[in-house]
Amino acid sequence: MNLKYIFDAITPENIKNIPVIRSAMDIFIQNLEKNAKVSKDIRKIYESDNENVKIALIKTYLNSLYNVISKAQTNKVIKNKLDEHELLDVPLKTKITSILNEENSIVWKVQKQKTGTKVGIEYAYNLAMYLETGSQVSDFNIEEVQPFHFKTDGSLFKEMYEAVVKPISHPIGFTYDYSQVIKDSITDFFGVNILYDFSKIEVRCFTTGRFDVFTDNEDDALIKADFLTRINPLTNAKFTESEFYAQVNINYNKVVKEYLNFTIDRRLYKCVIFNDDTVLEQYTNPIEVKYRTYSNYANELLDPWGDLNLQFYFRGDIQKLPPQKGE
Repeated sequence: MNLKYIFDAITPENIKNIPVIRSAMDIFIQNLEKNAKVSKDIRKIYESDNENVKIALIKTYLNSLYNVISKAQTNKVIKNKLDEHELLDVPLKTKITSILNEENSIVWKVQKQKTGTKVGIEYAYNLAMYLETGSQVSDFNIEEVQPFHFKTDGSLFKEMYEAVVKPISHPIGFTYDYSQVIKDSITDFFGVNILYDFSKIEVRCFTTGRFDVFTDNEDDALIKADFLTRINPLTNAKFTESEFYAQVNINYNKVVKEYLNFTIDRRLYKCVIFNDDTVLEQYTNPIEVKYRTYSNYANELLDPWGDLNLQFYFRGDIQKLPPQKGE
């Protein structure tokens, strides 16, 4: 439909021939024709080169999402985090009109109906991951640990989770724990499978002189022979037999079933799960070591270092020792 033809047909000659009216109307008609496709189909907004119109309509139809992303873009902590990790050319640093595309308009209506659900939280996480990295990685985990409280983890920055995922997806009144987990793996890049061979595991606390040894053997003969050749940190002399029995606790038949090794919030985490359903864990920076049953490990809720029927708990050191002769 030609708007200029309609204007000429219905406007009196004494009005449309006024130079100011004619010039102004020509500009007005040009803008109407240019944006008519948007008024007919709102998704056409993303084909327009008028940034002001784009912003106005995005604010109308995607207002809450627009506000969340705008705040994230001006968040100095997030900006410093991205710069620190050299994430320089990522969607969050681009114009918001290039971030919110036609797909967002379609999905957002469904997303608002899913707010507070697992699907809704996962959608928000994927969006935040895209803003942070320019790609989406399927590494998000969510677990309801008790009514009104859930636990989540992924590789997304915690600051991004707080700024984007929480405001657009979390159910009101619920509490949560989010941990940034970074798994270092070379398997995806080089096809290399890392195999760990544990002959013996020790937890050492040199301030108290205590040693906890985990071995798959059924007796202490080889372990005792080894300790009697070592220097006792409390005496600076070789271990005596009485010192060995006083300071060394041996856990027998400890066959390693699974070994985990990754980073959580910049803390190196190591976890050894034994066949008898006991678990030995270590965090670094600072070093914290915990030994407990698998059920307590699996059912841990709010406090990751709370007292949950610990067999022992102290600051120390966990090391994988090289195999010794006869072991």
